[in-house]
Amino acid sequence: MGIRALQGGKNTFFAITNSSDLMAVATVDASKNVYLLVVNDRSTSYTVNADISALIKTGNGTVREFSSKKMDEVVTRLRLKGGNASFARAGNSAILIKFDRQN
Repeated sequence: MGIRALQGGKNTFFAITNSSDLMAVATVDASKNVYLLVVNDRSTSYTVNADISALIKTGNGTVREFSSKKMDEVVTRLRLKGGNASFARAGNSAILIKFDRQN
């Protein structure tokens, strides 16, 4: 998932999180799609409120999860509203959300 988010020398933006347990990075590809990678390296679950409005305001996001239950599988879709999205993040897991650029 990290390779998908970073491969090809994409522009990279490190997001500030409300916990040191979380690491978040956003990237933009040549087609202006935005990827948000969030890694939780602790057993605590979190609700993440992501504000990536500086990169994209609206779009649909495909959420992939890597955890003890899911191995890089699509688990849901999100709609970005005003550049914001909220989602649950289980302990010891990672997600990758690809937001398709709306034209």
